[in-house]
Amino acid sequence: MPRAPRVERRHLALIRVEVARASEQDVCIKRERLMSGGDDGLLRMVEEAFAEAEEIARREGVDLRLPAAVPRRARRCDFVEDGGAFVSWDGDVHPCYFLWHGYSSHVGGLAKRVKPLSFGNLADADVLEIWNGAAARTFREAVLKYDYPFCYDCTFALCDYQQGPEFTQDCYMSAVPCGACLWSTGVFQCLR
Repeated sequence: MPRAPRVERRHLALIRVEVARASEQDVCIKRERLMSGGDDGLLRMVEEAFAEAEEIARREGVDLRLPAAVPRRARRCDFVEDGGAFVSWDGDVHPCYFLWHGYSSHVGGLAKRVKPLSFGNLADADVLEIWNGAAARTFREAVLKYDYPFCYDCTFALCDYQQGPEFTQDCYMSAVPCGACLWSTGVFQCLR
């Protein structure tokens, strides 16, 4: 295999240093975007719009809480950590908003299929029985370990583990389907 030219190796070394520095500061950097120049224009527009909205809110005395412009590496699941659950229209009890229905979540320029996760239905058991059941308790304990991948920053793109017909595990061999959750990274703020 031919060696990479010296300039490319220096470029890659610089990227590794910057990714490490960003990670230490809890900032996510998508390596492919860094190498291609990224989408600085769009990010700059979002940051300018957020700054303008914050100024207007401050002037008008409005408590404005904006999401992160880019996902945070350090995650926090407000739903699980604060003891919340989501009950859908049909009575199914879900751990959070991210997992209450099927849809496509767009992460890092790729679409990830999200499937609902329910621990039971209110027609069959009361909410506390479902919430305190083994499946819900085991799920919450696993989420709080935060031992699952951070799909936004993945250098391999969304894999078969995430895209398969039925989620059973991720690339870390975790059964927690939260690697692409935009709530835990600070990007989504609704229903918090």
